[in-house]
Amino acid sequence: MQGTCSTMPADAESLVCVCAENAPVSKSVWGSGPYTADSDICTAARHAGAVDAAGGSVTAIRLKGLDAYAGSSANGVTTSKWGSFEQSITFDRN
Repeated sequence: MQGTCSTMPADAESLVCVCAENAPVSKSVWGSGPYTADSDICTAARHAGAVDAAGGSVTAIRLKGLDAYAGSSANGVTTSKWGSFEQSITFDRN
């Protein structure tokens, strides 16, 4: 599925979208990889190193949820911790 980079659509197993150059990195993200599925995709992708300040195409992949998500700082993005969430996302590095 291809779409806008906001949050993972409930009916998608994967999503390809384009993150803008110098996109704000202040949007909500929970976890340190994987991330909660309601996290902002481009901000999470920047944290994960899947895109940098130049932006670009990213593929988000849905995973099963976790019992807990740890917050951390990486690549200029600080994420928050969270408890149990029903679905997660990660990023295709290929």
